[in-house]
Amino acid sequence: MNTEMNKATLRKFTDKMALVAITKNAFELGGTIGYIAKEPVKDLEEGAVFDIPAGWRVEQHTDENGDVMSTKDGEPLSFFHW
Repeated sequence: MNTEMNKATLRKFTDKMALVAITKNAFELGGTIGYIAKEPVKDLEEGAVFDIPAGWRVEQHTDENGDVMSTKDGEPLSFFHW
C-alpha cells in the first residue's frame, strides 16, 4: 500500500476500465502503468492528470479460470485500488 498522494495520467479508456500511469509528481516520466475503474474518471480526457489518494495498492485480477489476467504478450495486468 502506498502512503503518499500521487499523480495519475489518464492514458486511454477501454470498455470498462481506464489505463493510467501513476507517478510521485507531475514531472516524473513513465510511472507505474495499470488500470482503474472507468466510472471515477469518465468525464476526463485522455492525457488529464489527477490526484490518486494515499493508500492505493496494486492487485492482479484473475479470470473465470483462475488465471492471472495478462496482455497479449503474457505480461500480468496491474489494477490500482484505493
